[in-house]
Amino acid sequence: MIVPRERETNATPLTEWKGVLARGELPEQLGLFLLFILFHLDIIHRNTVFRKPVFLVLAAIVGLSCQAACVGTRSLWPGILMHWLWVAAWKTVA
Repeated sequence: MIVPRERETNATPLTEWKGVLARGELPEQLGLFLLFILFHLDIIHRNTVFRKPVFLVLAAIVGLSCQAACVGTRSLWPGILMHWLWVAAWKTVA
């Protein structure tokens, strides 16, 4: 699952994604991404904005960005901070 590993000294975000492929973690990453999108369908709320395709595309962009930050830094905190900033900006503008 999401467990920090030793980071190579010359690692870049691209080599981190290559490491995900080499370690066979791609199915796990895809599953987490799909879980993120399913969670954002948000069938609990009555507001229909959560079911609009535009919102789901934007949620997918945020999800991929947060996932890339997680893989690239080997930490959850950049993804958490990015998600919080995106949601705060959305709630401020909307």
